[in-house]
Amino acid sequence: MKPIYTLIYFDIRGLAEQIRLLLIDNRIPFDEIRIKSDDEWSKIKESFVFGQLPCLKDDDVKIVQSGAIMRHLARRHDLYGRNEMERTFADMFYEGIRDIHQRYIQFIYYEYICFADYALFEVLDVLLILSPTCLTQCSKLKAFHHRFNQRPSLQNYLMKRASNNVRVNWNGKE
Repeated sequence: MKPIYTLIYFDIRGLAEQIRLLLIDNRIPFDEIRIKSDDEWSKIKESFVFGQLPCLKDDDVKIVQSGAIMRHLARRHDLYGRNEMERTFADMFYEGIRDIHQRYIQFIYYEYICFADYALFEVLDVLLILSPTCLTQCSKLKAFHHRFNQRPSLQNYLMKRASNNVRVNWNGKE
């Protein structure tokens, strides 16, 4: 069976990886075109809506925006929930993940503090308790955790918390 889809993106994981995962996991055949250079991209950029990738060609229709592509595939392949409320919650969850992704980029690259930074720090701190080497391969998250851990106004509290061996949760699996 000839694939009806062609996924076009740069030769990286990036915004297309979630699309690849959905297609592969659901055994949906697709072709893929990976853009390997800036020169190659500059020659074809104007042929895409908004000049953006990823792009999913569904027969002859070009769809851009990763969320639009994911929803399109979900509708076409019965992966979008069984009723309107499930679809609404799927949308809500997906948008929340996208917001976290966008905010995560800011955590790592910007200097100002935001309330969400505290939540990220706490999640990373708990993960490090459960698996002390879990951030070894995640240099930016590890650096974020280290910087946040060094905040002068938190030093006393964090040291007191550590010395009191405050439990992570109530289930005893810390």
